[in-house]
Amino acid sequence: PEGQPQPGANWRFVSPGLFEALGMRVVRGRDLDEGDQRVGEFPSRVLINETFAQRYFDGVDPVGQQIVFLGDEHKEIVGVVSDTR
Repeated sequence: PEGQPQPGANWRFVSPGLFEALGMRVVRGRDLDEGDQRVGEFPSRVLINETFAQRYFDGVDPVGQQIVFLGDEHKEIVGVVSDTR
C-alpha cells in the first residue's frame, strides 16, 4: 500500500545458463535466453527465487507478473528458480 515501506530484495545480473551451471532448477516458467538481453540496457525480464514467489505472490502464479525495479522500471517475471545459499 502507498505510504507503507516497500519490500526489497537482493538482485544480481546473470547470463543465460547460469542457473543450470549452478545446479539450480527452474521450477516454474523458463530460464533466461539470449533474446532477454539487450546490449547497454537493463534486462526487461527477470527470474525470482521460490522464497520471493511465496512471500510476494502467495497463491498467484508469478510468471507473467510485473515487478517494479529500482523505483520505476517494470520487469516481467519469466521464471522461478529454486532457492540456494
